[in-house]
Amino acid sequence: MDDAKTCAIASLLYAKRPLLNFAHIVGELHTTLRNCPHKLIRVSWDHEDLAIFDLDGSRITLGWAEAEEGARRPFARHAIAARKP
Repeated sequence: MDDAKTCAIASLLYAKRPLLNFAHIVGELHTTLRNCPHKLIRVSWDHEDLAIFDLDGSRITLGWAEAEEGARRPFARHAIAARKP
C-alpha cells in the first residue's frame, strides 16, 4: 500500500478583473464531476467565495479572492486539489 500524500495547487492571477461568475464555475465543475465514477460527491460552501468538493479519497477547493480597492496586486482565482488523509 502506498501511503504517499499527493497535492496539486493551481493559481490563476489576473491583472484586471475578469468577467466571470464564480457560482457558475462551481456549478460547471459539479456537473463535470458527476459524470466521473465517484461514489460520493458532496459540495459545500464556506461563504460565497469558497466551494469545497469532497469525493472518494479527494478534496477539491475552489476559491475566489479579489484585490482590495486601489491595491497594486492582481485579482486572483485559485483552485486547490488534495487527497484526504
